[in-house]
Amino acid sequence: MNRIILLMLLIAFGGIVIGCSQSDEKHNYTSLSEKEIEQFIDEKSIQPLAIEEVQDSALVLYERGIYYLSKNEDEIIVNRTEWGGNSKEKVKLGMTSTGSPHAYIIFQDNKLLNKADKVTVKFSDGTTSTKQLGDTKGLLMFYDKNKRDLTIGNELEVSILDDEGKVIYENNL
Repeated sequence: MNRIILLMLLIAFGGIVIGCSQSDEKHNYTSLSEKEIEQFIDEKSIQPLAIEEVQDSALVLYERGIYYLSKNEDEIIVNRTEWGGNSKEKVKLGMTSTGSPHAYIIFQDNKLLNKADKVTVKFSDGTTSTKQLGDTKGLLMFYDKNKRDLTIGNELEVSILDDEGKVIYENNL
């Protein structure tokens, strides 16, 4: 009788181990193609301010938020962060401090936008990221695009410079 109970326990334990190992399947996330990103933007009827690819996902910054897009086999995975649109600030800024930490900068003042040439973000540990502004009023700036699963402090400093390198706007978060 004891052998039967022991055998049943071993079979049950083996089933649990096999079940757990099969449920721990890995997701194979990949980036969307340029065409898939364009289709998504058209479907959502948004005007992207910036599109950045980072590792296995694409970020689409628009006036009221950020879409985080990736693909698992043929399924598009969509996450979104959204914010209100009635800010009186010259520059709307924010950040995500985990995963692939990044800051977003959206110009809301056209005079400042016309004078601006570069944007520098200084993260809480002193790491900086600088970008030319280009022909958009929004930027996504990363702490380190090559690393994932990071956690950094949720403070940053933003400096906007003109074409002579003079700071014309500063703000902290």
